[in-house]
Amino acid sequence: RHLTTHHLTAADLGKLAAEAKVRHLVLTHLGLPPGPAEPFEPALRSGISQSYSGPVDLARDLASFDTGCP
Repeated sequence: RHLTTHHLTAADLGKLAAEAKVRHLVLTHLGLPPGPAEPFEPALRSGISQSYSGPVDLARDLASFDTGCP
C-alpha cells in the first residue's frame, strides 16, 4: 500500500517536473524492489519522458551534482 499511495509514478513525476519547469531531475528515492536500479532505468526514463524532456539522472551512492547555487 505504501508504494501505491505515497510514491509518484514515473509518468506523474515527469508531469510534475515539466509543470515546475525543472532544469535537471535527479531521482533519489525510488520505490523499487531491493537491488540495483539499473534494470528499471529504461522504464523510469520512458515514463518521465512522456511529459519532461530535460536531463534525468538516477542518484548513486557518493554521487554529487552541481545545483548552480552559490
